[in-house]
Amino acid sequence: MSTPGEALALAQTLRERGELEQALKIATKGLSLGGHDQYQLAIWTSELAEGMDQEIALQTRLKGFQLQPSLPDYLKLKELAGHRWDSLQPDLLTQLRQDSSSLSAKAKAAIFLKEGLIDDAIATVTQLSSYQPDLIHPVMDAAVTHRPEWVIENARPRAEAIMNAAQAQYYYHAINWLRRVRAAYLQLRQQEEWKRYRTALMQTHVRKCKLVSMLQQRDLT
Repeated sequence: MSTPGEALALAQTLRERGELEQALKIATKGLSLGGHDQYQLAIWTSELAEGMDQEIALQTRLKGFQLQPSLPDYLKLKELAGHRWDSLQPDLLTQLRQDSSSLSAKAKAAIFLKEGLIDDAIATVTQLSSYQPDLIHPVMDAAVTHRPEWVIENARPRAEAIMNAAQAQYYYHAINWLRRVRAAYLQLRQQEEWKRYRTALMQTHVRKCKLVSMLQQRDLT
């Protein structure tokens, strides 16, 4: 074996033959090899080890999480750790906070929201592109009662950029940002401020009939 992928293939074959101990031995050794497929091997090894060796199941799942964080693996680690979770969890959260990879943003936001760590979730998505609403919207929806000012400050420029660009096919994205702006204003008991802002938008974009019509929707009044 020279790669985790080769180790995984061999371990799978051994498992199919019922040679579970050998399969687990090969799989754990494969995790020491560099290269691709380490995450897939780590998770496969953890699943195999669950009925054989709980410590290996925990450690290999932890390696998988370190390679590629995800909410399902985080929850599985909680299950595997049992009474040790209280000591393990802070290290996992610290790892997430220090992970600057944009590829981890979805996992980070999901885990922080799951744990009620709204400020950490906000820090994760604040600088993300508006082309990633599926990551930002859930954080805004959770943050509207906790940090409504942030929702307004972050969502308004996103909506305005779309409306100012006059690209009608994307107006629905602007409306989705504005729904969250409205919710934040209402949370702050500033309904009149929202109405003035909405009126100003309609006046600014009065010639954009499609946009004006969308701004008149009942859930934006």
